[in-house]
Amino acid sequence: MYKTPTWKAHWLEIKQTAEGTQEVPGLVETRVTGTEDVWDLLKSGSRARSVGSTSANELSSRSHCLLRVMVKGENLINGQKTRSHLWMVDLAGSERVGKIDVEGERLKESQFINKSLSALGDVISALASKTGHIPYRNSKLTHILQSSLGGDCKTLMFVQISPSATDLGETLCSLNFTSRVRGIESGPARKQADLSELFKYKQMVEKLKHDEKETKKLQDSLQSLQLRLAAREHICRTLQEKVRELENQLGEERKTRLKQETRAFAAAASQSTIQGPTKAEEFEAVLSVAGVQDCVRDYT
Repeated sequence: MYKTPTWKAHWLEIKQTAEGTQEVPGLVETRVTGTEDVWDLLKSGSRARSVGSTSANELSSRSHCLLRVMVKGENLINGQKTRSHLWMVDLAGSERVGKIDVEGERLKESQFINKSLSALGDVISALASKTGHIPYRNSKLTHILQSSLGGDCKTLMFVQISPSATDLGETLCSLNFTSRVRGIESGPARKQADLSELFKYKQMVEKLKHDEKETKKLQDSLQSLQLRLAAREHICRTLQEKVRELENQLGEERKTRLKQETRAFAAAASQSTIQGPTKAEEFEAVLSVAGVQDCVRDYT
């Protein structure tokens, strides 16, 4: 839970990212450049922490406090990037309801604290016995600390106990809890590659594969269009050749027809010359004879 600038409480849910880690959407990461910046953030978180008075403790923590430090590194030689996180957790102490004499909201807070600590104890027991199922999701505390409790992580726990004899029961309970924690055997710490970078590279690979498929489809489409274009060009060339053949054939036919007409005209002209004078010439001869006869009549 966090508080906005208007101091209204909102519940935040724990989500699992694509890289397999647990994140809380809505939280703000602040970049720090030194220890002073870290202390300022710790003080800010301490001021927002719920604290109340009980019969056992005047300033009793009514909630757990968690601070996560993210460390990112980059190898300047080969460009390899790594990312790690360090959880600093201040757990609220377990409380016996009958002893602290609380009621109302304080009673509910105690019940929630004991429930989350009990869930943490179940996770510790499951890790110590190396069972197949680890109940991380039984509590938001263990859920968000999942990546820092099991696997190849390293966990360091400090337990504060009271020297007072009246708190002997709580002291024994805390010591029993620490003995169970010591029974956990975690694997060797390993260098963690930056999963965000790995996820980004995976996305780039997937995009490249998709682009390759699209490129292959476009190449196939282009090849198909080229084949269709080549087929049409072949058809066009065939049609052009046929057109040229027809034009040549028509030209030959025109030449042949022209020669035939010329020969026919020449033959007709030569035939008319052999047959004698034409009708016009015969008419002129008749007129000439008539003229001679008229002259003879006048003379006589």
